[in-house]
Amino acid sequence: MVGGPVDDRARKRLRRLFIQRRAREQREQAAQRLFGLLPSSSSSAPSEIETARKEAQDYIVDLVRRARRRLIFVDPFFGPREVRLFALQNPHDDVTPRILTGLLGLRTLSVGVQGFQVQQGLQLIADLKALETQLGRRTPVVRIMPGQDQSIIHDRYLVIDDEVWHCGPSFNELGERLGLIIKVPNPMQIRLMIARVWLASQPLSQGSPPSAEEDA
Repeated sequence: MVGGPVDDRARKRLRRLFIQRRAREQREQAAQRLFGLLPSSSSSAPSEIETARKEAQDYIVDLVRRARRRLIFVDPFFGPREVRLFALQNPHDDVTPRILTGLLGLRTLSVGVQGFQVQQGLQLIADLKALETQLGRRTPVVRIMPGQDQSIIHDRYLVIDDEVWHCGPSFNELGERLGLIIKVPNPMQIRLMIARVWLASQPLSQGSPPSAEEDA
């Protein structure tokens, strides 16, 4: 009957749709995200892997763009590719990205602009020098953590203003395997740890030592 009461099946369907939408909204607002593809009976197609990788990268970029005062990446394997994908994605003039990376990752060989293999550290130095003319004070600042081939910080972190996110996988393999990023409940403790390591780190170009003003 037109205009009559909604029958039980329609009511249940509407309730189910409401619950599904609410659950989806809660997942989107949750301070964590699972990256990668869950195992299935068939192997994942290259397009599915690429989609998972792109979704993970987009999630990190969305976080990076929120930073207004502080943007720090901590990852022993953060290199030139990750600088382009993530560190350069913040649009705000007052934000200078800072990166704590590791010596082992910087010694890794990668294909340079002209197709020759080059150490990631040398490529990163060249990239940052070129960026200085474009970005000025917004050019990322990169330091090498103590520890030689075993960086003093094992985990990966992303600092967004006063927030700290803990990332399971390295930023160079997001979405390729299952991994979680989650906002830590006590960010000050981690920020203080990162600040102390930053002061003990070496500049990528072996320039002047870090100043105490570059706090967490």
